[in-house]
Amino acid sequence: MNCRLILNGRLFLTGSMKIRPNLFANMCSDVKAASSLDSESVLSRPLPLMTSRELYRVPKHQQAKQAWLETLSIINDKKLGIVDLHPDIFATFPRIDVLWWNTHWQSRYKKVNYEFVRNRAELPGGGRKPWPQKGTGRARHGSIRSPLWIGGGKTFGPRGPRGYFFMLGKKMRVLGLRTALSCKFAQDNLHIVNDLCLPTDEPGYLEELIESRGWGLSVLFVNE
Repeated sequence: MNCRLILNGRLFLTGSMKIRPNLFANMCSDVKAASSLDSESVLSRPLPLMTSRELYRVPKHQQAKQAWLETLSIINDKKLGIVDLHPDIFATFPRIDVLWWNTHWQSRYKKVNYEFVRNRAELPGGGRKPWPQKGTGRARHGSIRSPLWIGGGKTFGPRGPRGYFFMLGKKMRVLGLRTALSCKFAQDNLHIVNDLCLPTDEPGYLEELIESRGWGLSVLFVNE
């Protein structure tokens, strides 16, 4: 599904979130100029709010990616500045196989199959031999609950509840997240806003904002 991803800019401006010190700390910034991002006071400040930030452990053969810093305070699309993004997170080679394993893991690890089919021992009846072994000209049978009969037991049917839980490796999960963010950034489906505060609590405002900016039918807002 073509889903727009809206990230809270506090992740990049305040440095308050540190998931992994050796990798995801690159998402955090030491720039404290925009640490208090109030929705009403942002537009009154001189723009741009920021044009660059210090990134740690940037590979020599890569350059920092840049994205616009936007706001949800007004309907019209207004750029507040530029945010530097670390290439290890937003410029990862698109490993579609790793992305598939992450989606497969998320859809399976909570799944439980409750289907249950009885075998021949659990069905009622069938204790008497339907006809003699010899002399009738018919095939030999010992019970009407045999899997060969209609209404008989199932030989290898589902025996739920059965869980499909398995745990994907941590490196695979992290690489899948980096791949998803890189793909969203490359497809121009990733937007960074100063915060997720809205000037009104009316649902129509957010719907009008999404329609005005052409974000499509599916939008995911990611907070701290």
